[in-house]
Formats: sequence, C-alpha cells, structure tokens
Amino acid sequence: MSAKIFLIILAGIMALLISSAILVNVLESGGKLSRETIGPGGVSAIKIYFFSLFLVICFTVVPLFIKLFLYMQIKIGHGELTPIKWLQVNETAVIYGLWIFMLIGFCIALQGAIKDGLFK
Repeated sequence: MSAKIFLIILAGIMALLISSAILVNVLESGGKLSRETIGPGGVSAIKIYFFSLFLVICFTVVPLFIKLFLYMQIKIGHGELTPIKWLQVNETAVIYGLWIFMLIGFCIALQGAIKDGLFK
C-alpha cells in the first residue's frame, strides 16, 4: 500500500467535499436549494452524500497514520523494537483489521442512526 495513493485520494475527497459544500451554500443562499424545493428525499440524499465523503476520508486516513507512525518511530531510533518490527511486517494486515473494525462499528452505529431518524 503506497502512501502516495492514499494522499491523492484524501486530497481529491477533501477538494470534492469543500467544493460541494460551497456549491450547496451558494445554491441555498440563492434560493434554488431549500428543504421545500428538494423535499425530504433530497435532504436525505445530501446527508448521505456528505456522510459518505466523510467515511471515505476516515478510511483513507488510517493507512496514512500508520505509515506516519512507523516512519516517525524509525526516525527516532525505535525501528529495532519488536512491536515496530512486527507492525512493519504486518502493516497491510493491521490496516485491513482496523478497516474491518471501523466497518463493524459503522454498521452498528448506522442501525441506531436510521432508527433515530438521521436520514429522514
């Protein structure tokens, strides 16, 4: 897993998030986008869109932080410690494990969010 790929994805999603927020605010201030004009389905679609961008950012940051952590540990001279060596060898498995853990938490939280009416 290359950090460069995740940095490109993160930068693209951040640009998309910021530009989408600006576009929605411009349309809303112009009166072309309101709860009355798009209805409850449109409001839910906008919420889901922005929430999905947030999720992509969350999943993209995990490998970057692990790579940064390993880089900094090696830089300060802890590269020969057993946990750091293990993390270097099993970096991809740790990233996938954290993603699975986050996905399980998201699925649990999503049930409560839907039940409490977040997307209504």
